[in-house]
Amino acid sequence: MFNIIDFIVPLLGFVFGGTSLIALIAERKKRDAENKRAQADALRGMQEAYSVFVQDNEARLKAMHDEIESLKEEAVTLRDLLDKERAKSKMLQGKYNNLQMLHGKLKREFEIVKNKQNAM
Repeated sequence: MFNIIDFIVPLLGFVFGGTSLIALIAERKKRDAENKRAQADALRGMQEAYSVFVQDNEARLKAMHDEIESLKEEAVTLRDLLDKERAKSKMLQGKYNNLQMLHGKLKREFEIVKNKQNAM
C-alpha cells in the first residue's frame, strides 16, 4: 500500500532543499550587489579625491603663474633701474676723470708758481 510518510519525507526534503538553494542563490546575488555597490562607492571616492587633487593643483599652478608674471614685471623694472644707474655711474665716472685731470693740472700749475716764488 501507499504510505503517505514515504511520500511526505522526500517532498519535505525537496521543498526545504529547494528553499535552501533559493536562499543560497539569493544570498549570492545580494553579496554580488553589495560588492558592486562597494566598488562603485570606492570608485566615486577616488573620483572625488582626484577632483580635489586636480582643483588643488590648478590653484597652485595659477598661483605660481601669477608669481612668475609678477617676478617678470619686477625684473623688467629692476633692469630699467639698473640701466639708469649704469648710465648715471658712467656720467659720474666721466666727471670724476675730468676732476682728476683738472686736479693734476692745478697741482702742476701750483708747483710751477711755488717754484717761481721760491726762486725769487
